[in-house]
Amino acid sequence: MSARRPTASAPSSPKSPADAPPVPAAPRPAPSPRLPLQRALAFTIALAIVLGACASAPPALAPAALLDLHADYRIARGVWSLMPEDAAVPDSAPEDLVFHYDQETGAAVALFSRDHVIHVVFRGTRSGRPGGIDRLHNTMMDLDPIPFAADPRHRAHRGFLKRYLALRRTIWNDIHRLQQDAPASALRAYGHSSGAAAALLFALDAATPLSPGSAQRATDSPPPAARATVPPLPLTVTTFGAPRVLNRHAAAWLGDLHATSDGVEIVRIHNRGDLIPVMPPALFGYRHPVDATAIGSHGLLPISFSAHHPGYGRELADLAAPAAARRRDPAAWLDDARTLREEHREEPRTPSR
Repeated sequence: MSARRPTASAPSSPKSPADAPPVPAAPRPAPSPRLPLQRALAFTIALAIVLGACASAPPALAPAALLDLHADYRIARGVWSLMPEDAAVPDSAPEDLVFHYDQETGAAVALFSRDHVIHVVFRGTRSGRPGGIDRLHNTMMDLDPIPFAADPRHRAHRGFLKRYLALRRTIWNDIHRLQQDAPASALRAYGHSSGAAAALLFALDAATPLSPGSAQRATDSPPPAARATVPPLPLTVTTFGAPRVLNRHAAAWLGDLHATSDGVEIVRIHNRGDLIPVMPPALFGYRHPVDATAIGSHGLLPISFSAHHPGYGRELADLAAPAAARRRDPAAWLDDARTLREEHREEPRTPSR
C-alpha cells in the first residue's frame, strides 16, 4: 500500500492594500515644556558671548597701580599653594597666615595681617575632580535673599551665597582676633572667579550697618558676635574675573557706597575674552556693582578659556613689568615660597634598599 503524499496547500493570494486594516498613526509627542526655556537659555548665552566680545577702553592706570594689581592677583591665586600642611612656608610669609575650609561647600578663605592691614583672600573654583563641588555651587543660579542685607530686596546667587555663609562666622572671628593682636587701619579682600563673588558678598556684609536704627531687618539671622566688635574700617575689594553675584537692588546699593563713600572701594578687573564676568546673564536679574577696568586684548575669537586663567596673571605681569624693575613686588614672599618648593623637590632622595 503506497503512502499518500501530502499535498501542499496553495498559498493564499496577498491582500490588496485596500483590504489591509488601517494602521493608526503614531501620536505626535507633545512639545516639551522645557524647550522654550532651553531656546531662551541658548539665545541668552549667545548674546552674553557677543556682549563679552565688546572691547572696553584700555586701563588708565599708573605703573605703580598696575604693580599693586599684579601683586593682588598673585596673592589671590598664589596663597593657596601654602594651604597644605606639608607646604613649604617661607620665613617672609605673614606669621599669622591662617586658612579655613568648609568641606560641605568647598569654600576656602585665607586671612593674614601685614602693615596694619587685614587681608581676606577667597579661593576661586578649583580645576579637576576637587573642583566638582565648586562647579556644582556655581550652577545654583537662583537669587536668594541675603540674610545680612540692609534691604529685603537684596538678593544674591544661591551657590555663592551659600559658600560665603559657610565661612562668615569664622571670617569675622579671625578679623576680631587679628584686630586684637595688632590694630589694623584697613581691610582688603581679594578673589578670582567664584572667590571674587565671595569677596563682593564680604564687601556687602562689611558695609551693612548693624545699629538698631539701620534698615537691617529684624528677621535677619543674628550677626557673628565678633562682627559687632570690629570697628568700621576702610575696605578695598579687588576682584579678577568676577561673575555676577548680586541682583540689581543689592548691586546698586553697593555701587552707591563705592561712588559716594570713602570707606568702600571696589576694583573690578576684566580680561578681554573672559566669558565669566558676563555670567550669569543680566536677563536673569543679575548686575555688577561697579564698572570694570579692562585689560588684555582679543585674539582671533571674541572669547578664550585661557583668558580666565592664566590670562589675568599673564596680562597683569606684562603691564606691571616696567614698574617691577624699579620697585619691590608686594607679593615677593610668594616667590620665596616657590623657591622653597622647588628646592624641596630637587633634594636627592636616599634610595630604598
